[in-house]
Amino acid sequence: METKKEMRKRLIEMRSAIPAQYRASKSGRICSAVLSSDIYRESGTLYGFVPYREEVDVWPLLMEAIRDGKKVAVPRIDGDDMNFYYISGEEDLETGFKGIREPKSYTEKADAKMPLIIAPGVAFTKDGYRMGYGKGYYDKYLASHPSYVLGVCFEEQIMPEIPLSETDYRLNGIVWF
Repeated sequence: METKKEMRKRLIEMRSAIPAQYRASKSGRICSAVLSSDIYRESGTLYGFVPYREEVDVWPLLMEAIRDGKKVAVPRIDGDDMNFYYISGEEDLETGFKGIREPKSYTEKADAKMPLIIAPGVAFTKDGYRMGYGKGYYDKYLASHPSYVLGVCFEEQIMPEIPLSETDYRLNGIVWF
């Protein structure tokens, strides 16, 4: 029986093997689907993420949200916690935790009530569960911050089931191509 750690490693390798042009095309379709959704149009604040390695490239979505007048925030690891900070563009980012680009220290901590959160992950189930990278940052954050959460992934990351724990947060929806 494959452990959660072994499954995570295998799925990250599988995602890395998806050709770059295929990931780029699917990322564009995912961003378009989010941008055309009612939840996006109704939201004044978008919490996203800065793509790392071969994750869905949501950067164009974040920049469009800024052009649409929405407040946009991305995560930064603060010790054992993850918090979101408002950004206005790439100039507000620097290399941080594990080489991931994060908001610089001068950025303002996000405090929106019920933001739309776009979440990455290693694997997802169609019924809204996600497998993250193993530290529980998103699950911990989401448990204490009411939000509408959309996972984004490539269809190859949709699994019939993934190992779950009682602290795993169920997302409101998933967008994949």
